[in-house]
Amino acid sequence: MNCTLLYHSYMKIRVRKTVEQLWRGILDLIFPRNIWQKEFDSLHTNDIYQLRPKSIDEYTWIHSLFDYKDTCIRESIHTLKYNGNKSVAQKYGVLLHDYLIHILEDTITFEFSRTPPSFLLVPVPLHTHKKRDRGFNQAELLVNEILKCDTTQLLFHIPNSIIKTRETPAQSSLSSKQKRMQNLQNCFSVPQPHILQDQYVILIDDLYTTGTTLERIRALCFQAGARKVLAFTIAH
Repeated sequence: MNCTLLYHSYMKIRVRKTVEQLWRGILDLIFPRNIWQKEFDSLHTNDIYQLRPKSIDEYTWIHSLFDYKDTCIRESIHTLKYNGNKSVAQKYGVLLHDYLIHILEDTITFEFSRTPPSFLLVPVPLHTHKKRDRGFNQAELLVNEILKCDTTQLLFHIPNSIIKTRETPAQSSLSSKQKRMQNLQNCFSVPQPHILQDQYVILIDDLYTTGTTLERIRALCFQAGARKVLAFTIAH
């Protein structure tokens, strides 16, 4: 009886996968995907590690997995950022989870000797207008996928821990760091500072270019009483 149930379960999975593949084929005919999207979708999570890991640069508290110059990485981030691609979010969520747990090992070992370790995940926020127009925040998609991997419950997320209160021009459109800093002046806020009090905060975003946005949010976290602030992104 058990063998029969296992067989039927196996066949259901096979049928579902076949239907998904057929449906994807139909969609490809109607709405062709970019060649880089197809390449990324075909990769196993372990394969993605081979795509140009990004070495640590001047921001020792910002950790990025990959180099944005890699075409596959750049195109996959684009589909995440503007299309909300769930398969891309899922793969990067797994990678970011494993990476941040690796980076946090020493903190967990030496700074949580008497209390259970916990880290607050904070997605870099979008202004409500932009999020409504786009339909999602790609950083929130990543946080959701990271939390699905967190079987040990080291990580948690409180929505709207940090919000963006003012719409701003894209940072990439500004030529100097001074202009980028001015662009972000008074555009983020912490509605409930006590949430960040004495917390280990992990900022999550898809990409960082100059680090100005992450710097601004990090400063707000410390003003609210955060104990430590790190950032993790897919690429730089």
